[in-house]
Amino acid sequence: MNKKNLAATSLIAAIPAGILLFFALKAVLGSFDKLPTVLMVAMILLLVVAGVMLLFPAYILIYYSGTKRQKAGAEQPVAETGAVPAAVEEDQLDAAFADEEGDEFADDEFGDEFEFDEDDED
Repeated sequence: MNKKNLAATSLIAAIPAGILLFFALKAVLGSFDKLPTVLMVAMILLLVVAGVMLLFPAYILIYYSGTKRQKAGAEQPVAETGAVPAAVEEDQLDAAFADEEGDEFADDEFGDEFEFDEDDED
């Protein structure tokens, strides 16, 4: 994820934070002197947190330079990854998943014995 994508992703939190900042600032400016001390502290903390969330995308665009993993990954070639090692042949895989008779699906858990209960309705 590059710098612009990360900043755009952080807008998901910045837009509601801007709306919250607007309404909290409107409430604080309208009746801050009438609020109890606990609510004054809570409103100031709410304004600070909403302001930080609102300015976070700009912070990312200006100061973010990437992680060590991204810098190291850009210098080294990407190694081939896979679930099956390259040395394993297809015949070895077939032999590993086949049972004694050689039929892979003969030992089905449900098999032909499974019957639906038609009497049982929800």
